[in-house]
Amino acid sequence: MAKELGYGFSKEIYTNALAVELRKDNLKVAEGTPIDIFYDGVCVGTSQADLIVEEKVIVAVTVDDGIDAASIAQCQHDLKATGLYEFTPWDSWKIQRF
Repeated sequence: MAKELGYGFSKEIYTNALAVELRKDNLKVAEGTPIDIFYDGVCVGTSQADLIVEEKVIVAVTVDDGIDAASIAQCQHDLKATGLYEFTPWDSWKIQRF
């Protein structure tokens, strides 16, 4: 996908293209899904997942050269908020670059 599109497009273009590829493999893909954030049982705002695949995997798309600590933290918080994964601070995180 990245080779075909090339570099320089917005995050939205790459996200949409990735969704197309995932759907070609008959995977269920939700784009731009809002994630409610709760504090003390009260919704205090929302975040947004780039893609959620098969209601199990959150895909965070980036067009930057690297993935920084803030991006990892955002993904961890989204996972916790959705209930897709309960994590502890000592969990290791694997990042896959495409």
